[in-house]
This record gives sequence, C-alpha cells and structure tokens, in this order.
Amino acid sequence: MLQKIEECAERIGRILGKSGEINLLLLSEQLEERSVVAYQALGWLAHQGKVSYRQRGNQVYVSLRAKGRRERRVKRGRAVPEGEVHFQKKERKK
Repeated sequence: MLQKIEECAERIGRILGKSGEINLLLLSEQLEERSVVAYQALGWLAHQGKVSYRQRGNQVYVSLRAKGRRERRVKRGRAVPEGEVHFQKKERKK
C-alpha cells in the first residue's frame, strides 16, 4: 500500500507541474485513483512541504509550492512563521 501511495504522490506532482493548480475534489478523478489513496498521497506531499493549499469560496485548491518559499499559517488574523508553535491557555471554570 505504501508503494501505491508513493506512486500516486509522484503522479500528483506531475499533474500539478502541468496544470499549476487543481481543485481538491477533482484530484482523484484526474488521477483515476480512489480518493482515499489520493488524499493519503497528498498528505505525504504536504508533510514534505511540497504542496500548498488555497481556499476560494467553499472550494480548496492545491498546487506545488514554489522552491524556497516558506509557507506561513494564519492564526487569528496574523501570520505565524512555520515551525513556530503557539498554545492558547484555556481558562478553567471554578
């Protein structure tokens, strides 16, 4: 199964290299692969920092991350540098 996920991740890279960006819901169709395998392969690439996501309305699009570009997560309206972790303390009710 792991080999199938790796092969699917390579195919995702080729498809995104050609198309630039693709709707997340159409990805498994484009790959002609079961969605569970496609999403695992996409997660593999995301973990390696090779893809980025963008939301337009209620649709999510995925594309290859530009080399050398550092992604930033947005937390409460402000950017948080990748790798930096912030924990929010919860107030306890007495």
